[in-house]
Amino acid sequence: MIIENKTNKKEETRLLINAVCIFVYILVFIILVLIFYDKNLEYDFGLRGYTVLVIIYSILLFGTLDLFESLKLGNKRISDIFLSNVISLFITNIMIYFIFGLIAGHLVALSPFIFLLIIQILISLVYSYYGNKIIRYSFPAKKTIVFTNGKQENTINKLKKYQSYEFRISKIEKENKIDKCIKSYLNDYDSVIAINISNDSKQKLVKKCYELGIQFYNVPNMIDVLMKTSSITNFIDTSLGDGDKI
Repeated sequence: MIIENKTNKKEETRLLINAVCIFVYILVFIILVLIFYDKNLEYDFGLRGYTVLVIIYSILLFGTLDLFESLKLGNKRISDIFLSNVISLFITNIMIYFIFGLIAGHLVALSPFIFLLIIQILISLVYSYYGNKIIRYSFPAKKTIVFTNGKQENTINKLKKYQSYEFRISKIEKENKIDKCIKSYLNDYDSVIAINISNDSKQKLVKKCYELGIQFYNVPNMIDVLMKTSSITNFIDTSLGDGDKI
């Protein structure tokens, strides 16, 4: 859960970089089709045909990139972003290769798609490395305070290890210090992370964070996860959560 009260410039920058990268992926695909297949297919695509083909490729590409979380610049390690991009590109190109085969009535030459994949992998390497650098340089880790019930050392250590570029954890407080923090020094921080604290405490933090324009992150517990997967059933004028597979 994230509460924000300000325009997220980081998301806008990430969106711009992602859009440029996807555009380049698609542009390379278009160039490959025009060079290697335009004159070699029995069926003449025409302008409309090529437009539909590019739309199909774009949907497949964006779908696989989103599925494998390949566009999470600044939130994941460079190696993870690069690997997920490679997997997404491989799956997309395999699918479009067989679509080409269906259109042509036979399997077309595979070598151009291998060439396409190699070029896109090189592009993804540049994207993963420099895109992450741009995000992390432009938006350094947020000064963060963590509130916990005191039994979440493992979660905190994971945050420090894997999310150090996103959060600079400066202080860890017990849940019973929330009221004091809200009155005295909460506005000294850029973000707040709540780990397994009561709903009353969360509500206090959310309200104050919204007022101050501070990002609020909630690490969900098992009940939160189960409730998120539940469905809503209306009985007369009352809605009840229908816990799925509980």
